[in-house]
Amino acid sequence: MDQPRVNQSDNMKNRPKRITVSPITRSSGQLSIQAIVKQGRVVNARVIGGVYRGYETIMVGRDPFDAAYLTEKICGICSTAHAMVSSLMLEQIYLTEVPPNGRLLRNLMLGAEFLQNHLRHFYFLELPDYLKAPPNFPFFNPTGRDYRFTKEENDVLWSHYQEAVSASRMCHDMLTLFGGKVPHPHGLVPGGSTVGPRADTLNKFAAKLAAVQQFIETRLLPDTHLLADTYPDYFKIGQGPGNFLSYGGFLNSKGQYAIPPGVIIQERKQTLDIRQITKTTKYTWLSKQQTSEGISQPEERKQPEPYKPGAYTWLEASRYANEPMEVGPLARAIIRGQTFGSSTMDRVLARSYEADLIGRLMSQWLGEIEPEKLAYRPPDKQIAKQAFGALEVPRGSLLHRIRVESNQVAHYQIITPSEWNFSPRDDFDKLGPVEQCLIGIPIEDPKIPIEVGRVARSFDPCLYCATHIIQL
Repeated sequence: MDQPRVNQSDNMKNRPKRITVSPITRSSGQLSIQAIVKQGRVVNARVIGGVYRGYETIMVGRDPFDAAYLTEKICGICSTAHAMVSSLMLEQIYLTEVPPNGRLLRNLMLGAEFLQNHLRHFYFLELPDYLKAPPNFPFFNPTGRDYRFTKEENDVLWSHYQEAVSASRMCHDMLTLFGGKVPHPHGLVPGGSTVGPRADTLNKFAAKLAAVQQFIETRLLPDTHLLADTYPDYFKIGQGPGNFLSYGGFLNSKGQYAIPPGVIIQERKQTLDIRQITKTTKYTWLSKQQTSEGISQPEERKQPEPYKPGAYTWLEASRYANEPMEVGPLARAIIRGQTFGSSTMDRVLARSYEADLIGRLMSQWLGEIEPEKLAYRPPDKQIAKQAFGALEVPRGSLLHRIRVESNQVAHYQIITPSEWNFSPRDDFDKLGPVEQCLIGIPIEDPKIPIEVGRVARSFDPCLYCATHIIQL
């Protein structure tokens, strides 16, 4: 009896393959992804944060007012975000009345950081996955496949890539007018802005903002639409868990949010409750295992355990009501009521649309500022021992928490956007958001898994920001 013939090439094709993409990030930390590919699709994935920072430990024993200056050193791309959130936190510890001008100027500084981040992410960190660069260009390593733009479209996008250098630099110019320097501005502090709103400075800011807004309208938005039209399949690739979180963003002079806070879990909208936030460490290289910690409870110190069995990352698993949550521009848009899916291309569109929205909001805030009026009041007496600051920043939801004893920091905790999006499995073995997004995506060539990078980079990862406590 004849034996059935086995096609060896088919056998090899169907055999599971382990792939590693490292680094995923084009800046800001060591992020790697390990995936198992079977029959042309990802069937398992792990997101690995390979760098640890000690900022939470560094803060212990220091003057609480060091927080705004020290924590902004966490990242040079989103330093204003950390200064802003730590300032909001300290304004709850110490009796503080921020003048309306102070709130508006801080919004302008943070808004400028949003714009530079969103422009740089699209043109410098995301578009290279789709754009074919000129020959011998030093910053691109073309894969040689899945380039769909015509030569004319490619040339136009490449010219806009170069223009984006100037446009994003102009955003930093705006921030410097009130922040003093970039990165790590010194003008944004508890109590408001140390640089007041002089008429000539406001005019300079307005002129630069108008130029950046024109770039957004004539370059960023059309280029984003071109990318979405050329790669429509990415509206079905990289779909997230469907859970979204926003702390609310941009407090106006009346203390109201321009970007609303909220929570959506499986299409059900809920009121934000910070007490629902927990962090677990089963798969983290830290010694504390199988124990959840609520944000409302004192944090226990953890010991590093780099050889911990089963662990694969330095990032902790942040959860809301025991659910993994996506944060960032897409989450904010959906909570705001806009109609989006949860795919890779939805994230790209949401970020570009948000840049346009924030540019327009900044123009409104400029009109509300009263030139030459007070923009800063120093904090007064201590009125609390514990507080947190929580706000939406370019990459998503950022939270700082402090406990003060004897005028010193007794405990400091930071939960960054990337710690939400790139979190590992939790104590219940539930995958993090990016890990979930990767399951099921098609991989054309396991040797060049560009699809993995496209999905992961749509979240705008920053691993330097993904801090954790460590005691040496």
